[in-house]
Amino acid sequence: MKTILCSFVLMLAPASAQYKVYSDWVATNESGVQYRWVVDDLYPRACTIQFRDLDKDGSSMLRASVNYRNFKQAESTAFLMPVTSKNGESKERILLRCTFLDQVRVEHLTHWKLGL
Repeated sequence: MKTILCSFVLMLAPASAQYKVYSDWVATNESGVQYRWVVDDLYPRACTIQFRDLDKDGSSMLRASVNYRNFKQAESTAFLMPVTSKNGESKERILLRCTFLDQVRVEHLTHWKLGL
């Protein structure tokens, strides 16, 4: 019986480790756009960030600039992020070696072309 119980607990452990507890939604500098994030406890550390467009217009593209910390210094990155029309949320973006988000600024792009 003890072996069966231990096996059951070991099978459930990976499933519970996949669950992420995001921060509350935080307003950005752009009206109607929010973000939330979480830091995992795996190696290497990483922050997962997700955006949401409260207008849900279905054609949103965001240019995001993120300032974050790693174990040694401050870092920054910029990227384009499409926002889906179904629920107004974006896919997740993962920032490797991230331990904390300091600042997130976005620009809501209405007309965009790849490569420009």
